Amino acid sequence: MGNYCCGEDKPSILSEKDINQTSIINSQSQKVNQNLKVQTNGKQNGERQNGSNESNGKNGQNNNNNNNNNNDKSPLVQFNMYKGQSQLSINDFQKLRKLGQGAFGQVFLVQKKDTREQLAMKYIPKVELLKSNMVERSLIEKKVLQDNHCPFLVDLKYCFQSQNKIYYLMEYIPGGQLFEILQGVGRFTEEVARFIIAEIILGIELMHNILHVIYRDLKPENILLTADGHIKIADFGLSKIFKDKSEKTYTFAGTPEYLAPEIILNKGHNKDVDLWCIGILLYELMLGSPPFTTNPRNLDKIQAAIIRNRPVFPNFFSVQAIDLIKKLLQTEPEKRLGSQDFKDLKEHQFFESINWKDLMEKKVKSPLQKYVKNSDKQGQYCKPRPIYETPVNPGLNLPYIKGLSYNPDMMQSQQ
Repeated sequence: MGNYCCGEDKPSILSEKDINQTSIINSQSQKVNQNLKVQTNGKQNGERQNGSNESNGKNGQNNNNNNNNNNDKSPLVQFNMYKGQSQLSINDFQKLRKLGQGAFGQVFLVQKKDTREQLAMKYIPKVELLKSNMVERSLIEKKVLQDNHCPFLVDLKYCFQSQNKIYYLMEYIPGGQLFEILQGVGRFTEEVARFIIAEIILGIELMHNILHVIYRDLKPENILLTADGHIKIADFGLSKIFKDKSEKTYTFAGTPEYLAPEIILNKGHNKDVDLWCIGILLYELMLGSPPFTTNPRNLDKIQAAIIRNRPVFPNFFSVQAIDLIKKLLQTEPEKRLGSQDFKDLKEHQFFESINWKDLMEKKVKSPLQKYVKNSDKQGQYCKPRPIYETPVNPGLNLPYIKGLSYNPDMMQSQQ
């Protein structure tokens, strides 16, 4: 499928004047500090692109009544004046090979020089973050990666920044992308699909109940496999912190085939969009394509089909699978199974054979292990190379973004 970014234009390179505009810094500062306070208190290859057009409040309007020029609270400070860095740099890592291409930069397999630990390194140019108002998203993504402590979510190992870029160092997940495996096999059996969805439910449950985060980007492209065939949810760039279960955000965010009706209709959405996405994903895993799609891809027709909400079920879908999908694909969010309590979802008959405690403890052997790539040792045969940073735009005085540095080896994180 071709790439598409919902409601988001590709950002351009900033001038120094753009970077120094106080309107950018102040608006980002207010938004970031307000949302992260809530969080602290609570604790290639045909891929379908996502995107978002952020706006919070009634009718999609930002509430700027409290905006002020108190730069002490800004997450953006002059880079050469900030002394509390994580004392990590690209000089501490060596590049092994390219893993993939992100929206704003590449992802590499690297190794840490002193420990030889293999990690996945993603970088984002700061100019892209500032131009597209993505500072808040980067802080939330770092927070989710750092704090999840869940076997089914990708872990953050380190995060640091240079004058020009943000670097995320995450655990390396060697088993490949679920999207690629699904393309290769066509569709999964119900048994395999059940296992995948069950582990995903445990990951989403933790995001909602512990991290107080809406994921909003569930799809096969964002599911990775470990060496033993268990799933890892990745890419939290569209995640959103919520204060309570009833809070709504007005954001056109997600992948077209996975958009919930309330997002398309701009009614405001909450954590229940993730339940809709679980239903879409289960259908796609069992059939090989999502229930609401067109060939050739037509975004208007896809959205119209989602609003009509009349999925067609193949005759090889079990009664239990159909019932579960229907209960997840409820147009009214509060009627979706699991909206009140994930226990309701986990007790559905479709999951009768699942021992949730054993699954959380990864005591259940994965039926996906036979599909896992034999790539976990590929990095050992790559000649380590130094990593060089090419300035995005020499001469720009790009700021240091407070809250992004993370180095557990120093037993501290810049909050």
